[in-house]
Amino acid sequence: MTRSEREYLQKRIVQFYVDVAGKKKNLTVNHFLAEKIPRRTIYSIIDKYEEHGVVGDKPRSGRPMKLST
Repeated sequence: MTRSEREYLQKRIVQFYVDVAGKKKNLTVNHFLAEKIPRRTIYSIIDKYEEHGVVGDKPRSGRPMKLST
């Protein structure tokens, strides 16, 4: 799964959790389990959102990857 796909999934889960499910974890988990998303992944994303208020990857340290043409 690429970084953009992971961020898109995180945004979908949080949006569903806040807007549709009314901040009910069990409704959110059941909805995304039907899409074959692992239960632990869903709970991790929701917990991260509740703790920090945002989702997404933090900037990574280290040397950037070299681009080749």
